Amino acid sequence: MTITYSTKMATRFGINTALVAAYLYKEMQTNGKEAHERLWVRCARKTLTAVYPFLGEKAVANALKRLVKHGLLLKYEYNDSRFDRTLSFSFTDYGRAMMEKKDG
Repeated sequence: MTITYSTKMATRFGINTALVAAYLYKEMQTNGKEAHERLWVRCARKTLTAVYPFLGEKAVANALKRLVKHGLLLKYEYNDSRFDRTLSFSFTDYGRAMMEKKDG
C-alpha cells in the first residue's frame, strides 16, 4: 500500500492528521456528494482504522478533532437512523487550499 500525504500538513498538524486529511480529500474528490454548495463525504472512524490499521480509533478521533478545531474541516451529522452516528465531512476553503498546496 502506498500512502501519500502532505509533509507540510504533517509538520504543522501531525502525521496522523495529515493521513486522515489525505484520505478524506481523496474520498471527497472521488465519492463526494454535493450539498449546501460543498462536497461532503460520509466516513466512520472504523473505516479510517481499516484503511490505516496502525491508527487506533482514538488517534483517528483526535486527528478529526484537530482538523475541525483548526478550521480545515467541517463536520455534520445527518442520518436516517437515530442510532447511526456516522459523520459527514467537508473541507473548508482554507482546508482545501492546504490540501491543494504543493510540498515543494
